[in-house]
Amino acid sequence: MQAPPAGALLSRLALRLRSVPADSQIGRYAYAGIGMQAADSTLDGSPCVQTVTAYAAEQHWRADDGSGQVIDTPWHPDPRRPAASPE
Repeated sequence: MQAPPAGALLSRLALRLRSVPADSQIGRYAYAGIGMQAADSTLDGSPCVQTVTAYAAEQHWRADDGSGQVIDTPWHPDPRRPAASPE
């Protein structure tokens, strides 16, 4: 099954775009992106070992005046499909 065309929906969405205060802020900032990975193995007494890997990330933006923002991605099992950040 093919998805319906998105042109009409995207056009309606584009009409609703607006500026927010962050759009007008300019200047220098420092950025650090941190990717994390953790593995946990379970031994059940048989020759079988089960390993589960989880992934998380943090993004840090800092301005010279100390202001900034940190965005984190919670731990999730699939590196290609991160979990939504809590609001």
